[in-house]
Amino acid sequence: MDRLAPLVLLTLPFLAACGSDSADTAADRAAAVEHAIEAPTPPRAVEAPNFMVLDDHVAGAGQPALEEIPTLPEKGYSTIVNLRTPGEPYVDEERRLAEEAGLDYVHIPILPQTMSLADAQELADAIAEAEGNVLVHCASGHRVGALWALEQGLTQGLTPEQAKELAWRSSKTMKEPTAERVAELLREAGPR
Repeated sequence: MDRLAPLVLLTLPFLAACGSDSADTAADRAAAVEHAIEAPTPPRAVEAPNFMVLDDHVAGAGQPALEEIPTLPEKGYSTIVNLRTPGEPYVDEERRLAEEAGLDYVHIPILPQTMSLADAQELADAIAEAEGNVLVHCASGHRVGALWALEQGLTQGLTPEQAKELAWRSSKTMKEPTAERVAELLREAGPR
């Protein structure tokens, strides 16, 4: 019974609300149920190296297995953002598989030394337009952590040092020059 106590405490307000006969409460309940159905579930794990949940609807990773791409919609993903350059393996195959699976496919080809504030804005736009979860990937997750930190620096107003720290926390393969580049780009951009 002790294990059920927290569950009972959590459900009491819901049960009390459900007992009301007012039309407003019924409409509120219907809206809440509809919102719960439409709200994306947190990102589910994907077969890819260095998979990491970055926020409540964005995940990052290295290159996902190609056979994983068609399964992404059933895992709650609506968009895949590929940061690999055209000369890297699987870019064309991934685009084809993503489109066949009904995913929005966004290609932002970057290298750590060439990423820019415009790339970060493109990532922000892709995330804002997504109807479900977003998987952002590169080869290992290194570029993902850097571009994610730069995007968060822009959209959330992080200081260059905060963004640099976020780059380290957002990639299992982060390197010092890349994390420093994130901070440098935000310093150059100035206060937002």
